[in-house]
Amino acid sequence: MNLIIAIVPVLSLIVLMAFFKMSGDKSSIISLVVTMLIAFFGFHFPLDDLLFSFLYGAMKAVSPILIIILMAIFSYNVLLKTEKMEIIKQQFSSISTDKSIQVLLLTWGFGGLLEAMAGFGTAVAIPAAILISLGFKPIFSATVSLIANSVATALRCYWYTSACTCQRNKPECTNIKHKCCPPTFSLDVFNSINITLSYRS
Repeated sequence: MNLIIAIVPVLSLIVLMAFFKMSGDKSSIISLVVTMLIAFFGFHFPLDDLLFSFLYGAMKAVSPILIIILMAIFSYNVLLKTEKMEIIKQQFSSISTDKSIQVLLLTWGFGGLLEAMAGFGTAVAIPAAILISLGFKPIFSATVSLIANSVATALRCYWYTSACTCQRNKPECTNIKHKCCPPTFSLDVFNSINITLSYRS
């Protein structure tokens, strides 16, 4: 029962945006109110802890997440204004005329670079925008960018686990494998290649 109550805020956000076509800011505010009501009445969360959690989440959203996203959008707009984005698109197009290769280079290569530099969704938004400008369908661009980004995230988790496995004498690495997700990126790689290659047909 607690699990069902806990997923209500996430479902409310999805329903408001997908079915009621509400804007992101309005949907987020309504979902925030729903979350706080559920936490207070459903899980009997203390009021002071609820307020502190709200403040912590707000500050965490502003710094570093919002700042990094804004800087990534600013960098993207600078590339557009200076017409350097056209150079990037030409470079990716000149490497191969095969559209599947272009998708893999943009989502895995360029997207992985953005994930290492910024993260927080920029590795999905910018490659997807470039794919759309190259003539790919928006749904396909978003889907393959999301799948490719999960590869970079899982690979980073696998690297962190492996690094700590080699240094078990350090206290912070104790039982690190239980705190980090398993290396499941091979499945993500397979799914991304499968979706990309299916675009040929």
